[in-house]
Amino acid sequence: MYTLGIYDGHNSSCTLTKGSDILFSIEEERLSRIKGHDGRIDKHGPPIKSLKLILKSFNKISKISKIALALQDPESLRKTSMIHWAKAIQDTRDTTILDFYTNINKSSQKKFELDEKKYLDLSFSTQQKRILKLMKIIKKFGLLKCDIEYVPHHIAHHASNWFTTNKKIALAISLDGRGDALSGLVSICKKNKIKPIHEISSFNSIGHFYSAITVSLGFKAVRHEGKITGLAAFGNPNKKLLKKYKKLIWFNSKKGSIYSSLFTGTAYGPYPWANFKVYIDKIKIVGSPYSREDVAATAQFHLERVVREFVSYWVKKTGIKEVQLSGGVFANVKLNQKIANIKTIKSLIVHPGMSDCGISLGAALYVNAKKPKINQKNYYLGPHKSKDIDEMILKYRIKAYKPKNISQIVATKLAEKKIVARYSGSSEYGPRALGNRSILADPRCSEMQKKLNIKIKFRESFRPFAPSVLREDLSEWFNINEDSPYMLMVSSVSKNKKIEMNDEQKKLFGIEKLNIKRSEIPAVTHVDYSARIQTVHKDTNPKYFKLLKKFKDTTQCPVLVNTSFNVRGEPIVNTPEDAYNCFMGTELDSLVIGNCYLDKKNQNKNFKNNYSDKFKLD
Repeated sequence: MYTLGIYDGHNSSCTLTKGSDILFSIEEERLSRIKGHDGRIDKHGPPIKSLKLILKSFNKISKISKIALALQDPESLRKTSMIHWAKAIQDTRDTTILDFYTNINKSSQKKFELDEKKYLDLSFSTQQKRILKLMKIIKKFGLLKCDIEYVPHHIAHHASNWFTTNKKIALAISLDGRGDALSGLVSICKKNKIKPIHEISSFNSIGHFYSAITVSLGFKAVRHEGKITGLAAFGNPNKKLLKKYKKLIWFNSKKGSIYSSLFTGTAYGPYPWANFKVYIDKIKIVGSPYSREDVAATAQFHLERVVREFVSYWVKKTGIKEVQLSGGVFANVKLNQKIANIKTIKSLIVHPGMSDCGISLGAALYVNAKKPKINQKNYYLGPHKSKDIDEMILKYRIKAYKPKNISQIVATKLAEKKIVARYSGSSEYGPRALGNRSILADPRCSEMQKKLNIKIKFRESFRPFAPSVLREDLSEWFNINEDSPYMLMVSSVSKNKKIEMNDEQKKLFGIEKLNIKRSEIPAVTHVDYSARIQTVHKDTNPKYFKLLKKFKDTTQCPVLVNTSFNVRGEPIVNTPEDAYNCFMGTELDSLVIGNCYLDKKNQNKNFKNNYSDKFKLD
């Protein structure tokens, strides 16, 4: 039985499954070329391009029997929203909903003029509009005869993990900004059942807390939270600031939940972040006059502590030691590692598409999977046709050749400090480039991080890069010995690879630390000696494994810098033309595309362009 999963929110996507087998999954942004493509009708619009691509690739529309829409039906959402709205008010003050509206600032009241009935109607109509639009699209593609099921946001998060693993039982935990009136959910997963046992309303969102920190430091919400994680390493948690953050968001050990005071008197309607600026201003006041590095470090420290306490509580309460994490909050790799270190947890799985990009996949599996399958072998799930590469090369008369020893050639170029982009096979699922849509470089080069950030990615110099490392050599180079194939865990560099800072260097603060060589692989070693690990396995990506092997044979180093094949503001390249244009628009030296090798100096100069301002600053 084939099922089509559709998600029309932020990071919208489509997925095709057969039972528990995932056939295709792709984000709309890869096709629309709009970073973080929001599928809602008042934003960028539904994921039509990814839907078209999947149906074209599958070419068996008549065999699709179910459609999973990754959102609650209007009536359910209306009830859920109302319950959490009332509870949020009850938690902060003893008053009725109508009294609450008279207490919020007058400008907000005048703008929205909401009472209980209007609130319910708004909650209903918002979801109804989305569904009506999706139904029109479904009809247009001849899928109206399919059974249509609604899957709540956080249930889809949990399903994406549960139905791609071989566990007998698991504790599923999701945390994000919000989805269907919730910012968190705890469930017990067993056989084909996902049983919710605890909810966190969107009024108490730790995801929104971290987003508010992000915006207060001059970055963009739901896009740049990773910059805060990177920036945190340059600062130190501040005790006075931490006390203030504890009053903004905290873990309540008696109720086993996360609570926030950020929304008190500022939230209204079904969307508690509607007055986002108000609580960003609260964060700014609290954060003044501390440095942005210390603000980031304190926020990261507080996030880790609150979430660790929350996870530990539910592990202890349920007695389930098999934990599965999903939701955008767990894109934070340093947080993931802190959770992995909880002694009561036996095993930890973080879903590769932990953000909303994984929602359509989870929804499709939820309505069709009979039971959890054997562990998903890999997550290279994007459609790919090698003939597209050949057609592009012919069309533009590109100078390329197909060497038999392409892995050795690339390894040699990398050893010579050249920067090589790689476009090979099916694209990766999720937000991380895993070798098939990647920019690669020699991690031993001290100047490589700066060059990649400024000359290739056109972004801030402090942004760290991840290492790809042969699984067999992992423990020799890093203080970790567990699989991390999807860059979801962080580790420090091994002691024998470190270069300790001297007394003068230790006195430096913030970005001043950036140029200090900290290990034998400085291009992938952050200022705190950490690295976001990708372990490379022969059975999951044999070609990429072979390249790493050749690089090791050439240099005795089994590690490569691996960053996504794109520039700042651009989604990861999707088509051969995307790859070639990015190659010609940056200072990349070479491009491996399929079985072809392209050297920049041999290319037609007429195809050269400037990618530094090609995409909107994100």
